[in-house]
Amino acid sequence: METNIQTLQNCKTIVTLKASKEEWTSKIEKAYNKLETKVSLPGFRKGKAPKEMLRSKIKVEDVFNEAVNYFLNDNYAKVLTDNNLKPIVQPRVDVKKVTMEEVECDIIVVGEPKVELKEYKGLKVEKTPVAVTETEIEDEIRK
Repeated sequence: METNIQTLQNCKTIVTLKASKEEWTSKIEKAYNKLETKVSLPGFRKGKAPKEMLRSKIKVEDVFNEAVNYFLNDNYAKVLTDNNLKPIVQPRVDVKKVTMEEVECDIIVVGEPKVELKEYKGLKVEKTPVAVTETEIEDEIRK
């Protein structure tokens, strides 16, 4: 797996993940195996139809969706710990490229902002006295 980290602001990071061919092929296979259990073909008992027939009934989009989920579930936590990223909200995932040979995803991670405190002790604030008349109070009560 190929990883690229790009810090946008002090709290936002884009993590680009690109799967190796072997890893992506195994995720595709795992997705097909999961989806095959949900396909029923007339004339065959569930799970006993030939793989080629079962796979012809499965949409490629469904396979890609499952495979991307497997890929992200297996790699997201590892990338966070390896790069010392601590998200504070759910990340946004943007799948840039997905084919039978490769996948590339951008994960936008929002972490805790880095705040630098300036001098705040000893600041002087002017207090201005507020004068309120009886008529102003009566007007507000009547509203």
